[in-house]
Amino acid sequence: MTGIQGFATLRDRTFAWFFAGRAASLLGHAIVSVPLAFAALAIGGSALSLGIVLGARTTAYCVFVLFGGVISDRFDRVRILRLAHIATAVTQGLAAALILSGRAEIWMIAVIEAANGAVTAFTGPALTGL
Repeated sequence: MTGIQGFATLRDRTFAWFFAGRAASLLGHAIVSVPLAFAALAIGGSALSLGIVLGARTTAYCVFVLFGGVISDRFDRVRILRLAHIATAVTQGLAAALILSGRAEIWMIAVIEAANGAVTAFTGPALTGL
């Protein structure tokens, strides 16, 4: 198989959209903790602030992942993924807007990241079932 033949699956429009969306999602999810950590430290000035923000996100994920699995089993997984990714983009965009505007407080970022963790909990089960 040549290098060009390896990309033949990307000719399928549905798979190409899935691949692009998944790649963007993975990249965003992988790097969001770094600027979020710097923002939490800049706003709160302590390791406790960072722990509150990251802990809120992780706790919400753990609480909602089982619920996400139940929903993924009962409804259209593609629609769940689309809605979850849109909601993730909205929550991260809101956090970024608050941080860049200088109006962010730790409790605001913690609430937004808890919502982000809850929404992200639907992605894994939907992808597994897909």
